Amino acid sequence: MSYENAPATKILASFCACCGRPLVDAISVETGVGPECRKKHGFNDAQKDPNWAEVKKLMPSIDGETREEAHRAANILIYRIAVEQTGEMVAIMVATVAALGYIKLAERMAARISGKLSVIREGDKLLVKTPYNEGMIANLRAFGGRWDKEKKIWEVSTERRNGVWMALRYSFGGNLLRVNEGVVIIPKVEEKRYE
Repeated sequence: MSYENAPATKILASFCACCGRPLVDAISVETGVGPECRKKHGFNDAQKDPNWAEVKKLMPSIDGETREEAHRAANILIYRIAVEQTGEMVAIMVATVAALGYIKLAERMAARISGKLSVIREGDKLLVKTPYNEGMIANLRAFGGRWDKEKKIWEVSTERRNGVWMALRYSFGGNLLRVNEGVVIIPKVEEKRYE
């Protein structure tokens, strides 16, 4: 049995929160991020001031007012992301790291976690990238979307953004989505129960 798969390591950060590679040195295990990713993705340097209102909305248990408190909270969240790796709570934690001002780290973690989910606005077009999903493809076609074979991406008019957003909610609710402004969580569509 390897170190990464040993039962005792299930409570430790065994894989990098940013790239998913195994963590093998003490500092990396302690932080949840490998040395290359710490340098490359701004582990110690926030790119923006924390948006405490957004942080409170995402994770009401986090309280703070200063950059130092934001840094401490981000470190704790990054470590938890490294331990858990995937899931809806990880998506919320990544969005919270972005709200705390660590945009580069959050974008890198979102790219690893979300895989192929992104909607990037480019002029009057939305460039939509998703994993294969028949329902999503049908919706994109219905919205006048065009598949670009070279870029391997759907192009849809920005006028159809509300429809694209609803299609994303139905097909990929609860996942992270990369957008021009950073990362967001796609809300789930609440199921109506008939009694």
